[in-house]
Amino acid sequence: MSTVATKIERWASSCNWWLLMMMIAILIFRPTQGGCIEEERRALLDIKSSFINSYDSNPEQLLPTWIDYGNGSECCDWERVKCNTTTGHVTELSLCNVNEISNQHVSYGFRGYWPLNVSLFLHFEELTSLNLSNNYLDGAIMKTELGKLKSLKKLEILDLSRNFDIDNGILSSVGALTSLRILDLSTTDLEGYFPINGKFYKFAALENLEMLDLTGCHFSGTFQIQGSERVSILNKLEILNLGGNNFNDSLITSLRFIPSLKTLDLQGIPLSRSFPAQELAHLTNLEKLDLSFTGLKGIPNIEACKQLSRLKRLESIVLPSNNFNKSIISCLSSLPSLKILDLSVSFPWGSSFPFQANSEFDMLPTLEALFLKTNGFHGTLPMEAFTSLHNLEVLDLRENNFVGIIPSAIQALSSLRVVSFANNKLNGSLPDGFCELKNLRELDLSDNMLDGSLPQCFNSLSSLKLLDISSNQFTGKILPSLIANLTSLEYVDFSHNKFEGSFSFSSFSNHTKLEVVVFSSDNNKFEVETEEPIGWIPMFQLKILALSNCNVNRRKGQVVPRFLLHQREFILVDISHNSLEGQFPNWLIDNNVNLQILNLRNNSFGGIILMPLLTNSNMNGLDISENHMNGTIPEEMQKFLPYISVLNLSRNSLSGVIPSSICNLSELLIMDLSDNELSGEVPKEFLTNHSQISILKLSRNKLHGQVLSGNLRLGNFRRIHLDSNNFTGEIGTKSTEIYEGLSVLDISNNFFTGMIPAWISNMRGVDVRCELLARNNSLEGSFPCGTAQFSFLDISQNSFSGPIPSCLDLQYMEHLHLGSNRFTGSVPNAFRNLTNVLTLDIGNNNLSGMIPEFLGELSKLRILLLRKNNFSGVIPKQLCKLSNASLIDVSYNSLFGSIPGCLQNITGPVHLAFIEKSLMTYSIMSFYTHGSVLNKMFYPQRLNWMFETQDEVRFTTKSLSLPYKGDILDIMSGLDLSCNKLTGEIPEELGLLTQIRALNLSHNQLIGPIPVNFSNLANIESLDLSLNGLTGKVPSELIKLTSLSIFNVSHNNLSGRLPEMKSQFGTFTEASYEGNPLLCGPPLEKKCTTNSQVTHPSVEEDNDKWYDINMTSFYGSSSSTCIVVLFGFFALLYINPHWRRRWLDWVEDYKLRFVSEGFQTNKPIFFDSGWGILPSSLVANLTSLEYIDFSHNLFEEKPVGWIPMFHLEILELSNCNMKMPPGFLLQQHNLRQVDMSRNSLEGHYPNWLVKNNTYLERLVLRNNLFGSMPLYRNANMKWLDMSGNGMIGTIPDDIPKFFPNIRYLNLSMNSLSGVIPSSIGELSQLWILGLSDNELSGEVPKGLFTNVSRLDFLKLSNNKLHGKVLSGNLVNLGNLHSVYLDSNHFTAKIGINSSKETHEYLRVLDISNNLFTGMIPNWISNMSMLSELLVRNNSFQGRFPCGASPFSFLDISQNSFSGPIPSCLNLQNMKHLLLGSNKFIGSMAKSFRNLTSVLTLDIGNNYLSGRIPEFLGELSTLKILLLRKNNLSGSIPKQLCQLSKVSLLDLSGNSLSGSVPSCLQNITGPTHLAFLKVGLDYMALETEDEVQYTTKRLFLNYKGDILDYMAGLDFSCNKLIGEIPQELGFLTQLRALNLSHNHLIGPIPVNFSNLAKIESLDLSSNGLTGKVPSQLFKLTSLSTFNVSDNNLSGRLPDMKA
Repeated sequence: MSTVATKIERWASSCNWWLLMMMIAILIFRPTQGGCIEEERRALLDIKSSFINSYDSNPEQLLPTWIDYGNGSECCDWERVKCNTTTGHVTELSLCNVNEISNQHVSYGFRGYWPLNVSLFLHFEELTSLNLSNNYLDGAIMKTELGKLKSLKKLEILDLSRNFDIDNGILSSVGALTSLRILDLSTTDLEGYFPINGKFYKFAALENLEMLDLTGCHFSGTFQIQGSERVSILNKLEILNLGGNNFNDSLITSLRFIPSLKTLDLQGIPLSRSFPAQELAHLTNLEKLDLSFTGLKGIPNIEACKQLSRLKRLESIVLPSNNFNKSIISCLSSLPSLKILDLSVSFPWGSSFPFQANSEFDMLPTLEALFLKTNGFHGTLPMEAFTSLHNLEVLDLRENNFVGIIPSAIQALSSLRVVSFANNKLNGSLPDGFCELKNLRELDLSDNMLDGSLPQCFNSLSSLKLLDISSNQFTGKILPSLIANLTSLEYVDFSHNKFEGSFSFSSFSNHTKLEVVVFSSDNNKFEVETEEPIGWIPMFQLKILALSNCNVNRRKGQVVPRFLLHQREFILVDISHNSLEGQFPNWLIDNNVNLQILNLRNNSFGGIILMPLLTNSNMNGLDISENHMNGTIPEEMQKFLPYISVLNLSRNSLSGVIPSSICNLSELLIMDLSDNELSGEVPKEFLTNHSQISILKLSRNKLHGQVLSGNLRLGNFRRIHLDSNNFTGEIGTKSTEIYEGLSVLDISNNFFTGMIPAWISNMRGVDVRCELLARNNSLEGSFPCGTAQFSFLDISQNSFSGPIPSCLDLQYMEHLHLGSNRFTGSVPNAFRNLTNVLTLDIGNNNLSGMIPEFLGELSKLRILLLRKNNFSGVIPKQLCKLSNASLIDVSYNSLFGSIPGCLQNITGPVHLAFIEKSLMTYSIMSFYTHGSVLNKMFYPQRLNWMFETQDEVRFTTKSLSLPYKGDILDIMSGLDLSCNKLTGEIPEELGLLTQIRALNLSHNQLIGPIPVNFSNLANIESLDLSLNGLTGKVPSELIKLTSLSIFNVSHNNLSGRLPEMKSQFGTFTEASYEGNPLLCGPPLEKKCTTNSQVTHPSVEEDNDKWYDINMTSFYGSSSSTCIVVLFGFFALLYINPHWRRRWLDWVEDYKLRFVSEGFQTNKPIFFDSGWGILPSSLVANLTSLEYIDFSHNLFEEKPVGWIPMFHLEILELSNCNMKMPPGFLLQQHNLRQVDMSRNSLEGHYPNWLVKNNTYLERLVLRNNLFGSMPLYRNANMKWLDMSGNGMIGTIPDDIPKFFPNIRYLNLSMNSLSGVIPSSIGELSQLWILGLSDNELSGEVPKGLFTNVSRLDFLKLSNNKLHGKVLSGNLVNLGNLHSVYLDSNHFTAKIGINSSKETHEYLRVLDISNNLFTGMIPNWISNMSMLSELLVRNNSFQGRFPCGASPFSFLDISQNSFSGPIPSCLNLQNMKHLLLGSNKFIGSMAKSFRNLTSVLTLDIGNNYLSGRIPEFLGELSTLKILLLRKNNLSGSIPKQLCQLSKVSLLDLSGNSLSGSVPSCLQNITGPTHLAFLKVGLDYMALETEDEVQYTTKRLFLNYKGDILDYMAGLDFSCNKLIGEIPQELGFLTQLRALNLSHNHLIGPIPVNFSNLAKIESLDLSSNGLTGKVPSQLFKLTSLSTFNVSDNNLSGRLPDMKA
């Protein structure tokens, strides 16, 4: 060996001088690659121009190096061009896919055929290779022009594949190109029999042809080659590809006439016969054979197999997807040179491994590669069967069902270079025997159940190129020493294991061949650190990098890895689900021109979206969702990312409009812009001209306009999500097309009007089933019948009317929501077909009749909501069959009879039904295949995940009617039978419903005791038995209900001592027991006595009497005080004319409430909170009785059959459980005031009451069940309250005719529809008008403001009114005191021409939850009396104006206000300041120091920065502080610990650092109620505070008095470090604690067991260690507990409580 090396060295030294001279000569005399022939240069430019003119392409994007710089420009250096280095002539043109259309673009990007002028190629005299594949060439032109290429005598290679317009007509032209050696016509439109019309000479003339590719054409029938004289001309043909055609099995016989074949590809041809050994034996030169997917079945006889011995050169045979048995090996053993054998998918699935040790495989001694994948073999790995294969280098057993460990015997196969056991069920740790395979190049063990740590000896496998151990259960750390030595690595995938600790990416620094790194993690214990050592420079150029959920640089400030700056060859980058910060890294796109997918999902990137500096034509998918991006969507996205197909910008803070230029993204298939702050209209092209888009998601923005009006073209849409915006108008009724591909249409929570067009009922999804969600709009009419097979139909909260349609196809229905409409009639019999239904909501309608018994047959039903209808009859016992039901609500009907005891059978669901399921809506093909033996394909994951539509229902629990959505429904369990006419005792069997969380039997006529076994309801959180006739004691056993937070037994006949105030019963107030006069003990003031319930005054008296005072001094001081007060009062009336007028109105109203003249014979009679029997004799003889008050009692018996001798003037029978008006009223004719509110009076109002009592001035019928209002003229009527009834229909146009002098008119909380009649403006005396909580639509009559000059109070809240109600000059609001326009559809800007003098008396203005736009005008901030301004949830923008308005309540949240928070506001009287969910920037205003009276401060969801000011700790009255989702940094100031009264503190979603202050234990919570409703009636209630807070994984709105009970602390999603302070365990009032997604370490404090009221505790995604304290099982109120993704260890607490 040394001698050979010495000779080579001497020869090289003697030739050095000669070689040097030759190189110089070549450099001087040869033409350069850049110097090209001018004629050819011009021809190239003409080819480019042809393409540009045909497709209107951008010259800068198409062949960008082909630029005309004048004569002599160096075209040989242009891309896709190769020249002869001697002559300068073009020799090769690679014009494949000139427009660089990807595989995805081919399907969707067709824009016509290219009329290429073939004559242009005649200028290239020395052209040898021409590739025109994948260009949409015009077939007609090719048919006539291609023959001209015959003059190119040197043309040897022609590729016309993937041109779909080329057909049989081209064959004559091709036959003329006799110089061709290689011809590729694959995937064209050639068709019919072969040869065409029996004329094989069209191919046979190609006498030099060596390769012919006809793959994927449309040939069929018999393959015939006739005439041996013709065949001899093809004696050079070596490669023939015929796969993907439809020839019959005679093909094999015909091929014997081409004996020169070396490679034969017949894959996919339906041969359907036994293995053709005898026919193949004629192809003696054959080296490679592909018979995959040909339907071969079995093998021939032994003699036929022996003939295979003639194929002495055959080395590779590929037979996947056929059907053999183990005899195939015996047959193939006749092949003397076989090296590669592929029998994948070739044996019956699921059979045992058919080959035994030292048997069949002994007959294949030359075998080097064996592929047996995807056969479903079971049993253990049969390593012994392969031991005789001493030359075996490749063993592929992936995608089977092998179990057990990997045998150590694998080390015996020392020749192995490639091993794949992927996608089996192997377990155990890796054997050290792998380390003995020194030649190992590729190892794939992915998708098994292998565990343990990686053997350290793996670092000796220095030749390893591919290592994939993903999707196993490996643990421990990935040691740098293991990786550092594997410098040959090209592909490494360690994702989806259980690795822990930190991995330094610099371990790869010397891996020069590295291309693919995938480390995606499933836990929070694995970290990837890329910044140490500082300044390291990688030697690799990656193509794939996936570091999803890897805590990248957690300890280095979450910076983007700097080594990425050196990468230039990326195809995919996935660094999603980390907490990376900084600006959008557009340089990644600039630096990597081949980048196809960039996934930055769920990080903390901020700022605007920066487009790359250069166009990237390869970018296919971009996901930057769930970040903090702001600003607008770039206008020039189409210019820089022209071929983007998946675009996800959701869950950011993007604002502005959707640019119309985005419609120019011609390849866009999926676009998700949901959960931003986008406004304006949707470009019309999206739903008319944008033909490619398949999924469009615009949910939860502020978009408006008539997006679905007009003529829609939705042919290619699969899913359209427009929900939770401000869209208006009717749905395109002009459309006639049936959208067969449309699977999901979600338009819920908008302002659509009109009727549902017929085409929606004829939708047909891709998988037949479809979903329609139109919840909470203003749609009306009847729902149309159609052929759509809905699985999810939600049309609730609209105004649909008529009977429920019985013509719907219900066979696939799983979720049916028809609630809160105006449906009438009975439940249709068609509901019997709801065999798959999970949710059925038909509540809040006008349905009548009995509850059908067949509902009990719907065995899968989980949720049944029938509330607030007119159902009557008994509760059918068949409902007891609904064993899987979790929520049943039949409240607010007229059901009677007893409660079925068999309801105990409803045990609840046994499996989850509402858990969020992901859908892979669009699969990008495996765009990257690693160039290895295993052809490892990389699939992008989680770029396009969407989720199933989540169900949402409303249910009342804990006195709140709240929406519950998604997987929380699997936990919710409740039964609501309230507000009916149920009688009898409460069945003891209900105590067996141990899973129930809410039980409401209130407002019925139940009697008897409270069942003692209700103490078994261990999960109960809300129990309401109020307003019945229950007797006996409150069972002391109920104190065991430790989850109980709401308990109400008020207004019954209960007696005795109350349970001890222990556990949850220590939290219940007197309100839980009021109306039970015989109850005693805490928390009631009434004390229990030992012997009697009656207390007697003491005989003895104190010596000091209360009346022993100096009477002279008393009278003197009292008189002087009264005089001063009266003088001051009258002076105030003299100064302020508005108050003077109000005082006079009140005096007159007083006369309505109380009789002016005194009673002559009998005094008024009052019975306050009495019970028992009302003696009729008590009133029978009171002949002069004028005033009687029986309100707030629980009389069991009313006087009947008696005729009154009195003539009443005032009657108050409020809350007396009356079902019909008292009969004695028929004899009354002098009534002036009647109050029968809060009963259950039904039917049409008795007009005779108004007719008989002409002096009636005040009529209060609030909270009954009347269906209509009184319509009889009464000029004396001044006060009419019909609120809270069931009135339907419209407000009468002639109401002024009946009540011309009405002053107080309250029709709120009914179901009135239609418009507000303009005649209401004629009520000139009206000063209070309440029409809220109806279904009124249309515009507000102008006369309401212009004519009703005395109007003081106007409440139109919660309707469907629209129009520009506050536009223009608002001079006519001058006398209004309170204006409530909230929760309607009002639009436009607020009148900017008004001045503050115009509205000098306005105190309350509530326009929240509308569609107002523009800026807040200055006059609003300068009104001298305006104390409450609520503009929440509109589309206001700009800066909030400064002014002097003395606000006490300011809510401008959920808008688009920007700039710094105004520091010039008058904060002196501020109690509620809500500025959240805007775009405020800067730091917190120092003027906030002046918030000395504030209760609520919400500035969350903005872009505030800086530190949290210490002075916030001085706001001693503060109860709610919300700073979430800003850019606040620094530590949590300890001064916040001074906020001792705070109940809700939310600092989540910031960048706070440092430790959690231990002094937070000082926050003991409020000591008195601050959010309780205060007011005499509905019209006088204070404005309720409303905030959003996350608890139990739900981000919900909490409003009103519930805020007095909420107590929570949320520090999640920050950068807090250190241990959790034990002192937090002293926050015993806390109900929710969230410290998740920080960097906390140490143990979980044991004294968290003291948090007795805690319901939600989330410590997930930290670095906590130690055990989960067993003491926590004492937290019996805990319903959500999350410690996932930490480093906890040890045994979990017992599954108790």
